[in-house]
Amino acid sequence: MMEPIVHSGTRARAGYPQALRRLFIIFTLLLVGAYVATLLHTWQETFRDSRASLTHINSMLVQGLRSTMKSHEMVLIGLGGELVAQGALQEPEKGRTLIERMKAIDSGIAEFGLARPDGQLVLASDVTNSAPLPNLAHMPEIRESFLLSIVKKRIQIGRPHFMKNLDQWVSPVVVPIHDSTGKIVAVMAAGYPIENGATAWSNMTLPPYVTTVLLRKDGYLQHLYPMFPQKTPDDAYGGPAAAETLRQVMALTSASGFTSMYLPRLHGDFYLAYELIEEHGLFAATFTPRNVLLAYWLERIISPTALLFVYFLGSLWAYRRSALQQQKSRK
Repeated sequence: MMEPIVHSGTRARAGYPQALRRLFIIFTLLLVGAYVATLLHTWQETFRDSRASLTHINSMLVQGLRSTMKSHEMVLIGLGGELVAQGALQEPEKGRTLIERMKAIDSGIAEFGLARPDGQLVLASDVTNSAPLPNLAHMPEIRESFLLSIVKKRIQIGRPHFMKNLDQWVSPVVVPIHDSTGKIVAVMAAGYPIENGATAWSNMTLPPYVTTVLLRKDGYLQHLYPMFPQKTPDDAYGGPAAAETLRQVMALTSASGFTSMYLPRLHGDFYLAYELIEEHGLFAATFTPRNVLLAYWLERIISPTALLFVYFLGSLWAYRRSALQQQKSRK
């Protein structure tokens, strides 16, 4: 029995769909591989950009704090020395004109005060001589920083507290005043407003969804900017940070770096750049929500995703059209 004769043209037409299918699969695998590589590269690029931005902002925060504290220290030492020379420790009203003039000049300070080495305030701006004045060593928010200023003989930052006479939250700073022999003869205190203040870190221009924070060693916030929606200064400064947040901060092994944290009171994961300001006992951090970073990444992969989708639609249409034409040619 003779076998049927199969022409070479027929065999070529029969193998055409298989070759087209193989070509389609190869191109698809290559494109999917390139797409996955693009996703990874774009994520790394987004993460790197965010890390660089947060680290830069945090370095500005730290630099601003240090320069501001240095400026405060110089001003308070000069003012305190002049008040002592005028005899304001013994007769406080002798320093009234000077301290009120200084208060008018420096709008970034909410209040100035002069205290004896035992902590008793004897003179305060905007407070008459008949009003009783507190002892810094007896105030929970200032006691630790006051004692440290005596021991370390340099400026210290106290815990933020609400001042009723000023009707605002302030962060206190205290500086010891020495005589020519180096003996501490007085302590100058000042408070700068937390909200709408003139400090470098309270007037920073930040990108959307970025927050800066200064955390004290005692677990209380020194500063938070900007304030979170539906939060008040009482919420931020009235108590210590969450125990889980403090545990994660204490677990950090380097003085500066970049990491991720879960902040329970904000109910989310955050990326943050941080640095320990040892001389002031503060932990400075600049952070942004992780989901914001994911949103930025998704925005950046819209174009390659759309191209891949168009390729699939176009190649699938071309493949089906070629297959149909091949079937018609066989008939």
